[in-house]
Amino acid sequence: MKLRLLALALAVCGGAAAQNPYIALQGANETADGIVVSQPRTVLAVDVTVEKDVTLSGPYARYAQKFLGVRAPLTDKTGWAVTGAAVALLDAKACLDAPAPAEPSRRIMTHAAAEDEFARLQADKNDMTVLALEDAAREAANTIFSLRKHRLELITGEAGENVFGEGLKSALAEIERLEQSYLELFLGKRILTTETRRYVVYPQADKKQYIVCRFSPAAGLLPESDLSGDMVLLQIEPSGNTSNALEASAKETNVVVCRVADPSVCTVIAGAASLRVRPHDQRGASPPQIISSMDFTSRMVALLGELRRERNGAVADAMRCYGAPYGLNYGVSLPTLRKLARAETPDHDFARYLYLQEVRELRLAALHIARPESLTPDEFPAWAAGIVNSEVAEEAAFAFLSRSAALPALFDAWIAAPNPLLRYAALHSAARSDLLTAAWIAPAVEAVRRAAVCAAESLSKPAAAPLSASSAARLIAQGAVALLSAVGGLNEENRQAVLRAAGSLGKLPAEDYVHEELTWRLEA
Repeated sequence: MKLRLLALALAVCGGAAAQNPYIALQGANETADGIVVSQPRTVLAVDVTVEKDVTLSGPYARYAQKFLGVRAPLTDKTGWAVTGAAVALLDAKACLDAPAPAEPSRRIMTHAAAEDEFARLQADKNDMTVLALEDAAREAANTIFSLRKHRLELITGEAGENVFGEGLKSALAEIERLEQSYLELFLGKRILTTETRRYVVYPQADKKQYIVCRFSPAAGLLPESDLSGDMVLLQIEPSGNTSNALEASAKETNVVVCRVADPSVCTVIAGAASLRVRPHDQRGASPPQIISSMDFTSRMVALLGELRRERNGAVADAMRCYGAPYGLNYGVSLPTLRKLARAETPDHDFARYLYLQEVRELRLAALHIARPESLTPDEFPAWAAGIVNSEVAEEAAFAFLSRSAALPALFDAWIAAPNPLLRYAALHSAARSDLLTAAWIAPAVEAVRRAAVCAAESLSKPAAAPLSASSAARLIAQGAVALLSAVGGLNEENRQAVLRAAGSLGKLPAEDYVHEELTWRLEA
């Protein structure tokens, strides 16, 4: 963006550049095109706050119902919960330092003092007899009732004691302390510990979602690499509004080139709640607000929770060995995944949102949630970008592309695409479509020929792509067989046309495969 030189100089002199995160100026260099002002790299500090909830069972817990008429926890338990998050710019040179995370805090939700140990209390004894646990619990309950009675007598003046003013207050406080000490023997105690951890994220221009860390209700915050926890995600949604009042017109020459930051909305996703903050508003801004509406983010988290419950580590590991390039893979079986996805209300926009995620299950589910009738040629590049392996290509063909009226246009666009996975998806989609036509015979045969020749030429070259040329040729041959078999099965005229076209193929491995398959599939 080009800004007027004079106006920008005034802004710098006034100190606005140091305070305005929209225009972070750092370093001016003179080039052949004039003065260029560069912006420092954006660094985000993501502070995730968790609460540890520890419940300690009292030694007399089993007798709480019998002697006090209340229920008490019978076992110790520990649980974690994400209670908040904050996002701020982290850049010391731009004077936008994020404040340090809050120090860990500890609250004792207990019926006694702030101690982890239970008080060793017993009712007054007149001998050395060791009471059984139930008898000790009964004596403790009697002491609780006696203390409550004595407190009431002091308050009403029926105790007949000369206790007034501060003395009365101290006496009541001591009775309260003793009562709570005895109560915790039955009811236990609860310890809440809150801590905040900072994670640093370096945003990239082509990436809008980052795994900050992971979270487990049993273990709390975990490293990103620990797959036993759920993802804590940072979602960045640029506004696209980079306009500036200082922007110069095309005819002005006295200008400097300046990069203007794109104000973005950040959403920290953990569990079923989303915490949305604006990074440039952190200094002096009001606290972030929890979003409770069922937007795309929360719907995604809910669906991901259902999918995660069906995860299969063995399947995920097997797919990893085959090099499936997913950012995250739970290994959910396709029948289960399809069932859960089809339970969602069809929503094309939501499906496109899911499709952007680097999670296998979400990307595949999106293909079942999308509306085939809503597919337009303008969307072809977006759907193409997500086809990263043969599994996505096949599922896209099965669930989505083959059912769209836009398939003929998509077939024409993808059958000649450099990416072999797109050609594979186009062939499979056409094979399953109700729009089958003999016009697709020639492009299918030509796709096989091109792939076979490319595989033969690459034998002496190292594989530079995840999918080798020979593997790509095999995939395209399989897709072509599916399409040509479907077209040839419509009528005799089409069958003869398919066999003639296949006969024009050579003897390369992919071509031989097509010959052999069509021979038995379409034999008279």
